[in-house]
Amino acid sequence: YYFCGCQIIAESILDKSSLKNKPDDDLFIFLDGAITSDNSDLIAQPGDVISGSTLRRLLKSFEITDEVILLSISPAEGFNGSGYGCP
Repeated sequence: YYFCGCQIIAESILDKSSLKNKPDDDLFIFLDGAITSDNSDLIAQPGDVISGSTLRRLLKSFEITDEVILLSISPAEGFNGSGYGCP
């Protein structure tokens, strides 16, 4: 979907390797699943919003649950506005 100059995508993630190439400036909202520590502490959980750069740093040290559903928000290509928010 496109809204106010942004592309919004909901995606199901089954393998953390598919998250490693996400753009630094994209925003990610956890809808289901989590990033967890070795002793099952929740590092990022539903409702949390993090950037692509933070996501990549967390994935170097932590694992994801079996399935993570994320809503990603990124500036739409070719949009002449500020990128996030309505012009």
